[in-house]
Order: sequence, then structure tokens, then C-alpha cells
Amino acid sequence: MTTAPGPARIRWRGLAAWALFGALAGLSVLGILTIGIFVAPFALVLLAILLSRRVPHAAPGILAGLGVLLVWVSWVNRIESAATCSGSSDTPDTCSRVVVPWVWLVPALLCLVAAALLLTRSRRVPD
Repeated sequence: MTTAPGPARIRWRGLAAWALFGALAGLSVLGILTIGIFVAPFALVLLAILLSRRVPHAAPGILAGLGVLLVWVSWVNRIESAATCSGSSDTPDTCSRVVVPWVWLVPALLCLVAAALLLTRSRRVPD
């Protein structure tokens, strides 16, 4: 007598490893002119390790890592105004643009929701 298979278990270590890769890869792309070139080798080494060991949950993990990175970028840029200027109010010396956090938060939430949907979909038992 055989029993029906239960839902697939999530391997949290694999998901966390792929999330770390997603965050590192996203950081290397977002900061390609500054820190990205130094982060990219770590992302590539981690990718080689994950692919050689065939760690599961690649797509949800990458999306989750990218989503967490984008939430962090949104948090760093949480200032509401779109421009900051120094100097007097009549004649500002220099003005710089500040990134509005919603630009980063919306894609972050989309990535995190997509990762959650992929995880729940992978746990379903095929009919």
C-alpha cells in the first residue's frame, strides 16, 4: 500500500543561497561603475557553486534576493523630495537629484510577490 505524496518541502538553505546570489548579482549590476566590479566575482563564484551542486529553488531565490536588495535601495533613498540644493534660497549653489524611494519599492515588492508565488506553486502536488 502506497501513500499519496505530500507537498514538496522547501529547502531553505538552497533558497537562501540563491537569494544571496540574486542580491550579489543585482548589486553588481546596480553598482557596476563603483562597487559592482568588486562584487561580481563573488556572485560568479557563488553561481558556479550553486550550479555544480544543483541547488533547488533557483528562480524564487534569485527574485527574493533581488527584491531584498531593491527594498534596501528604497530604504536608503527614502527622502521625499526629488531635489536637494545647497546655498541660499534665492541663488542655490548646487542642486542634486535624489532618487524617490517608490521607484525602487514597486519593483522590489513585485519581485518578492513573484518569489512567494513561485514557491507556493512549486509546493503543489501535480494531479
